[in-house]
Amino acid sequence: MPGTHLIFAGEEWWFYGTPVRPGDKLTQERYFSGYKVTDTGFAGPTMFADGDTIHTNQHGAMVAKERATSIRYLVDEANKRGVYGKEKRAPKEWTDEELEEIYKLRHEWILSNREGVSPRFGDVNVGDKLPRRVIGPHTSAAPTARTSGAPGAGTHRKACMTRPPTTPASAPT
Repeated sequence: MPGTHLIFAGEEWWFYGTPVRPGDKLTQERYFSGYKVTDTGFAGPTMFADGDTIHTNQHGAMVAKERATSIRYLVDEANKRGVYGKEKRAPKEWTDEELEEIYKLRHEWILSNREGVSPRFGDVNVGDKLPRRVIGPHTSAAPTARTSGAPGAGTHRKACMTRPPTTPASAPT
């Protein structure tokens, strides 16, 4: 689409408890799930589109569902709003306390799904407290490193993400 950019916004996975064993043959069925257009502060009208992939084994049992999201926005509108000038600002300096809180939240989120099966829609009630998933912090190299595939592309993680969280004494190991 002329005059627009497309960004891969990530994906979510749901696993259904079907084990995958050596020799299994997995097949995928992909389909368009939907879209919405939202007026964003960064580029005006912006489209968020979702596509689903169902992963099944050779017996027809569902192994996983993946939802990928893409974002399409108007380049000229983003330029008018100054989106691309923001990379010239100084990068955020994370304090030890901020990083420790991020590691704690990430650790809680990981431990919340030790069984590898996400709760089903009907298992979650209005008012339930769900764990917060933390993505980041990121360095200025993160967007390039994630998509480049170049040697050392993951090195941005070393600065931000490899320090283990302080594990509370009551946390399961």
